[in-house]
Amino acid sequence: MSKNKIILTQKQINEINIIGDFLAMRDEVPGKVDAVILLGSSLISHLEMVSDMYHLGRFKKLLIVGGFGHSTKFLYENIETFTSFKKYLDKNQSEADIYSKILMSFYHIPEESIMIENQSSNCGNNASYSYKMFSNHGLSYKRILLIQDPTMQRRSYASFLKEWKTEQVEFFNYAPIAPELAMDCKGQLYFKELLNPPWTIERYVELVMGEIPRLRDDVNGYGPKGAGYIVHVDIPDKVEQAYQFLQKSLLKDCSKRLV
Repeated sequence: MSKNKIILTQKQINEINIIGDFLAMRDEVPGKVDAVILLGSSLISHLEMVSDMYHLGRFKKLLIVGGFGHSTKFLYENIETFTSFKKYLDKNQSEADIYSKILMSFYHIPEESIMIENQSSNCGNNASYSYKMFSNHGLSYKRILLIQDPTMQRRSYASFLKEWKTEQVEFFNYAPIAPELAMDCKGQLYFKELLNPPWTIERYVELVMGEIPRLRDDVNGYGPKGAGYIVHVDIPDKVEQAYQFLQKSLLKDCSKRLV
């Protein structure tokens, strides 16, 4: 990842962290689930976690979902910087195909335990195509763990609740990393406890800020009163206030730098 160029105040950092914490859902996951659905993104560090869960017997069936979307090029970039995975990179392959290749070849999850859905390109597709995959194979599970990029975990969950509404299934969410921005004594921004973050800070802020308008249940949002892509999502007041503050202050800061 390139060097971060964005400038933030401590107040802005605090507000970004409020939104980031809201988006990165982490439920208390039971010891065992029936299946894991791993959703494509730019992340690669979470593949070891998925492998550990499988080899510990915490699930038997893994569905990997992801075609070509806005995160695909960033996934390629992250793999190119990670020596152990470089040989598995094929820029003609989808997110799901690349993940599956790494999980089978590097982490030794058997092919028969993995299903691949490589046509979806957004959160709504992820949910609807996953449902079709399980239905077409006659699979019915009661407890499913969703693993997604932390910035999209909450929206993905809302998409799955909508698309799977006829099924008696309990979804658990576990964002594999919990990003927290901080500033060092020299004023440099960094992610706490992330040695190799999957995004630049600029991209992380862009992703976080883009989620709140999507989660809203209004004419411009993805909720039932808007596009109808997701179920209704309750956005806490502190999160909405953080977004409003950042929207105004970040735009103001950008305009100052352009003068």
